[in-house]
Amino acid sequence: MQLTVACQLSRVEDEERVKTLLTQMNVTVLSNMQDLNSPLVFLNGDIFGGLTGDVLDFCSALRRYRRENSLHIGCSIKQGNVFVCTEASRPLIPVFVVEKQKLKVKERDLDPSIPLETLQRKDKLDFLDCEEKHQSQIAVTKDKITEAHQYCITN
Repeated sequence: MQLTVACQLSRVEDEERVKTLLTQMNVTVLSNMQDLNSPLVFLNGDIFGGLTGDVLDFCSALRRYRRENSLHIGCSIKQGNVFVCTEASRPLIPVFVVEKQKLKVKERDLDPSIPLETLQRKDKLDFLDCEEKHQSQIAVTKDKITEAHQYCITN
Protein backbone atom coordinates (compact mmCIF):
# COMPACT_ATOMS: atom_id res chain seq x y z
CA MET A 1 0.00 0.00 0.00
CA GLN A 2 1.41 3.39 -1.00
CA LEU A 3 0.56 5.98 1.65
CA THR A 4 1.70 9.23 0.10
CA VAL A 5 -1.66 9.66 -1.63
CA ALA A 6 -3.26 9.81 1.84
CA CYS A 7 -1.57 13.04 2.97
CA GLN A 8 -3.71 15.30 5.09
CA LEU A 9 -3.59 18.62 6.91
CA SER A 10 -3.23 18.82 10.66
CA ARG A 11 -6.04 20.13 12.79
CA VAL A 12 -5.48 22.49 15.70
CA GLU A 13 -4.98 20.83 19.09
CA ASP A 14 -5.99 22.41 22.39
CA GLU A 15 -2.82 24.16 23.57
CA GLU A 16 -3.82 23.96 27.27
CA ARG A 17 -4.26 20.19 26.94
CA VAL A 18 -0.82 19.94 25.36
CA LYS A 19 0.71 22.08 28.14
CA THR A 20 -0.76 19.68 30.70
CA LEU A 21 0.63 16.73 28.75
CA LEU A 22 4.10 18.31 28.56
CA THR A 23 4.09 18.92 32.31
CA GLN A 24 3.08 15.28 32.89
CA MET A 25 6.02 14.27 30.69
CA ASN A 26 8.50 15.99 33.06
CA VAL A 27 8.85 19.31 31.28
CA THR A 28 9.54 21.96 33.90
CA VAL A 29 7.60 25.17 33.27
CA LEU A 30 9.95 28.05 32.47
CA SER A 31 9.17 29.98 35.68
CA ASN A 32 10.15 26.91 37.77
CA MET A 33 13.35 25.99 35.91
CA GLN A 34 16.46 25.67 38.07
CA ASP A 35 18.86 24.20 35.52
CA LEU A 36 19.16 26.81 32.79
CA ASN A 37 21.43 24.49 30.80
CA SER A 38 18.72 21.86 30.25
CA PRO A 39 17.21 21.49 26.78
CA LEU A 40 14.37 23.91 26.16
CA VAL A 41 10.89 22.90 25.02
CA PHE A 42 9.14 25.31 22.68
CA LEU A 43 5.38 25.14 22.13
CA ASN A 44 4.21 26.75 18.90
CA GLY A 45 7.35 28.91 18.82
CA ASP A 46 7.24 30.12 22.44
CA ILE A 47 9.48 28.81 25.22
CA PHE A 48 7.38 26.57 27.46
CA GLY A 49 10.01 25.14 29.77
CA GLY A 50 12.98 22.85 30.21
CA LEU A 51 13.42 19.13 29.79
CA THR A 52 14.97 17.02 32.52
CA GLY A 53 15.55 13.93 30.35
CA ASP A 54 16.91 12.98 26.97
CA VAL A 55 15.41 14.87 23.99
CA LEU A 56 15.26 11.76 21.76
CA ASP A 57 13.48 9.72 24.42
CA PHE A 58 11.09 12.61 25.04
CA CYS A 59 10.18 12.97 21.35
CA SER A 60 9.76 9.19 20.98
CA ALA A 61 7.41 9.13 23.99
CA LEU A 62 5.45 12.12 22.69
CA ARG A 63 5.10 10.52 19.24
CA ARG A 64 3.93 7.26 20.82
CA TYR A 65 1.34 9.21 22.86
CA ARG A 66 0.31 11.03 19.68
CA ARG A 67 -0.26 7.74 17.87
CA GLU A 68 -2.23 6.19 20.73
CA ASN A 69 -4.48 9.25 20.99
CA SER A 70 -4.69 10.33 17.31
CA LEU A 71 -3.39 13.80 18.10
CA HIS A 72 -1.96 16.20 15.53
CA ILE A 73 1.14 17.21 17.48
CA GLY A 74 4.48 17.68 15.77
CA CYS A 75 7.73 17.13 17.67
CA SER A 76 11.14 18.00 16.25
CA ILE A 77 14.62 18.63 17.61
CA LYS A 78 16.80 21.57 16.61
CA GLN A 79 20.14 22.45 18.20
CA GLY A 80 19.41 20.18 21.17
CA ASN A 81 16.02 21.76 21.93
CA VAL A 82 12.54 20.33 21.40
CA PHE A 83 9.92 22.06 19.27
CA VAL A 84 6.31 20.98 19.73
CA CYS A 85 3.75 22.22 17.25
CA THR A 86 -0.04 22.03 17.57
CA GLU A 87 -1.01 24.44 14.81
CA ALA A 88 -3.52 23.59 12.11
CA SER A 89 -2.87 23.13 8.39
CA ARG A 90 0.55 21.49 8.60
CA PRO A 91 0.88 18.90 5.81
CA LEU A 92 1.06 15.41 7.34
CA ILE A 93 2.33 12.33 5.56
CA PRO A 94 1.30 8.88 6.78
CA VAL A 95 4.12 6.39 7.37
CA PHE A 96 4.21 2.84 8.71
CA VAL A 97 5.90 2.39 12.08
CA VAL A 98 9.01 0.18 12.17
CA GLU A 99 10.12 -1.68 15.28
CA LYS A 100 13.12 -4.01 15.48
CA GLN A 101 13.61 -3.72 11.70
CA LYS A 102 10.07 -4.96 10.98
CA LEU A 103 6.86 -3.22 10.01
CA LYS A 104 4.35 -3.25 12.86
CA VAL A 105 1.51 -3.28 10.34
CA LYS A 106 0.52 -6.63 8.81
CA GLU A 107 -1.23 -7.33 5.51
CA ARG A 108 -4.45 -8.21 7.36
CA ASP A 109 -4.45 -4.68 8.88
CA LEU A 110 -4.61 -3.03 5.47
CA ASP A 111 -8.34 -3.14 4.81
CA PRO A 112 -9.28 -0.08 2.70
CA SER A 113 -12.45 0.32 4.77
CA ILE A 114 -10.39 0.88 7.95
CA PRO A 115 -9.45 4.54 8.49
CA LEU A 116 -5.74 5.26 8.79
CA GLU A 117 -6.41 6.83 12.20
CA THR A 118 -7.38 3.36 13.47
CA LEU A 119 -3.95 2.04 12.46
CA GLN A 120 -2.43 5.08 14.13
CA ARG A 121 -4.17 4.36 17.45
CA LYS A 122 -2.89 0.77 17.22
CA ASP A 123 0.67 2.17 16.95
CA LYS A 124 1.13 0.77 13.42
CA LEU A 125 1.04 4.05 11.49
CA ASP A 126 2.02 7.63 12.22
CA PHE A 127 1.52 11.00 10.58
CA LEU A 128 4.65 13.15 10.26
CA ASP A 129 4.82 16.84 9.48
CA CYS A 130 7.61 18.26 7.31
CA GLU A 131 9.99 18.95 10.21
CA GLU A 132 9.61 15.42 11.58
CA LYS A 133 9.89 13.88 8.14
CA HIS A 134 13.25 15.54 7.58
CA GLN A 135 14.54 14.35 10.96
CA SER A 136 13.30 10.76 10.73
CA GLN A 137 14.86 7.69 9.21
CA ILE A 138 12.29 6.51 6.65
CA ALA A 139 12.74 3.44 4.47
CA VAL A 140 11.25 3.57 0.98
CA THR A 141 10.20 -0.11 1.02
CA LYS A 142 10.13 -2.85 3.65
CA ASP A 143 13.03 -4.56 1.88
CA LYS A 144 15.20 -1.50 2.57
CA ILE A 145 14.53 -1.32 6.35
CA THR A 146 17.68 -1.23 8.45
CA GLU A 147 18.30 -0.90 12.18
CA ALA A 148 18.30 2.90 11.83
CA HIS A 149 14.82 3.19 10.30
CA GLN A 150 11.86 4.34 12.39
CA TYR A 151 9.32 4.40 9.58
CA CYS A 152 8.59 3.03 6.11
CA ILE A 153 6.59 4.61 3.27
CA THR A 154 5.23 1.39 1.75
CA ASN A 155 4.47 -2.07 3.04
